Amino acid sequence: WSAVAVLGAVAVLARLPQLLSPHLLADGDECLLGLMGMHVAGGRDFPLFFYGQKYRPAIDEAPAAALTFTIFGAGPVTLKAAILAIWIAGAVFYFRAFANVLGTRRSLWMTLLLVLMPAWAVTSMKGWSGYVTAFAAAGLAIDLITSNQDRRAARWLAAGGVTAIIYLAQPLWLPGLAPIVLYHLVASRRLRCWTAYACGTFAPIVVVEAIKHWWLADVPEVWFGPEPGNPHLLASVPSVITQIYVNLTGSWHLAHTVVPGRATAAIAAFWF
Repeated sequence: WSAVAVLGAVAVLARLPQLLSPHLLADGDECLLGLMGMHVAGGRDFPLFFYGQKYRPAIDEAPAAALTFTIFGAGPVTLKAAILAIWIAGAVFYFRAFANVLGTRRSLWMTLLLVLMPAWAVTSMKGWSGYVTAFAAAGLAIDLITSNQDRRAARWLAAGGVTAIIYLAQPLWLPGLAPIVLYHLVASRRLRCWTAYACGTFAPIVVVEAIKHWWLADVPEVWFGPEPGNPHLLASVPSVITQIYVNLTGSWHLAHTVVPGRATAAIAAFWF
């Protein structure tokens, strides 16, 4: 618990310059999530997904915003504080997962590196619905798996349910989770563990897809990225490398790159 307290304190202190800045702003998506939080707080709605979309579930971020709005009032700081609380919970799950394998002391230092990683400096407080949820859910899934020493099917069922949340929130986290899941499933040598994980993963997805089909039929599918398919994959590699580096600096706003400071650039290069 002392390590958890240290992680939480460092995460908050490292972001105080942003939270106390007079230039703190909420972008369009954050304002929409804030509206969702106000609707939840007022009992007007409980949205399953980001307004106007059939993806990016809002089952945790909107209620978290509603709670902070109810206690401290609505605003950019309270909205970002709610998202940061979810992110810190995710960091604690990663700490527990690392500790299950490497011990508390080594896990604390590793998680402190994660907490102070420039890529998360701003994004850990962004109310975009789904992105921070996927981060926290991935940590919870790994914690459930690595702490399941007695190989109980119930824990695999729970890990499957969390994996479904990751899929619905941000599927890009699944490739990193897959090898950990497969390793421990193979090590379990029990068919019931495989079955429990599969049921826990696919059953919620089927239910949500049914909800989307029947209740959200009038909501159009929106795709903000480029059209699928790339005839020049190799030519795109330099751009992909540049984009990975920019994301690791955390120094960007929407589609615009912000030149990072020397320390941030050096840390991002190290992570890269």
